[in-house]
Amino acid sequence: MVVFTSTLSGMDEDEYQARSAELIADVERQPGFVRRMSMRDPVTREGITLAWFTGDDAVRAWKRHARHAEAQRRGRESFYDAYHLTVAEIIRDYGWSRHAGQ
Repeated sequence: MVVFTSTLSGMDEDEYQARSAELIADVERQPGFVRRMSMRDPVTREGITLAWFTGDDAVRAWKRHARHAEAQRRGRESFYDAYHLTVAEIIRDYGWSRHAGQ
């Protein structure tokens, strides 16, 4: 699992949105990708993205993906004031839903 937290700078917002949409499409086609979820506070511009992969090899392959590498560079140049990335191993994963199976 990858946990990516960030604070947007507010610079180049249109380009950020376009690149973000491209990266979402790319990661969803990436071998080993399982799922993702993101949220961002519109006031503080702080956000978090969680991405699940089948293992560390898949995470490393995504890190090396050409468009992702270019987006990382642009993120440091202008999109973000700050970011933090954690790659973690999931020990246990379970849940419940009132609406499961309906």
